[in-house]
Amino acid sequence: ASPAAKRLLNKRIPSFLGRISYSLYLIHIPVLFSLVFTLHHKVGKSSMFMLYLPLSLALATAFHFAVELPCTSLGQLVGRTRRQTANVYAR
Repeated sequence: ASPAAKRLLNKRIPSFLGRISYSLYLIHIPVLFSLVFTLHHKVGKSSMFMLYLPLSLALATAFHFAVELPCTSLGQLVGRTRRQTANVYAR
């Protein structure tokens, strides 16, 4: 309810992170495990984190646009079609 919080959360970066949050939730563990599995004896933890953060954000963004948005659109289309079909048979 705070105006200051509302202004902060409506800025570009928090808004973007909110849009990709589900994709980030899905992708961050596979990214983390892949990095740990492949790099755990080669680089330090801080270096791994410096790779993990941008890689997770980049892959989550790609996943959001390539998978999440098309699937959401398809689900909405199927929902509309089923409602229209149900309305035809209800008459």
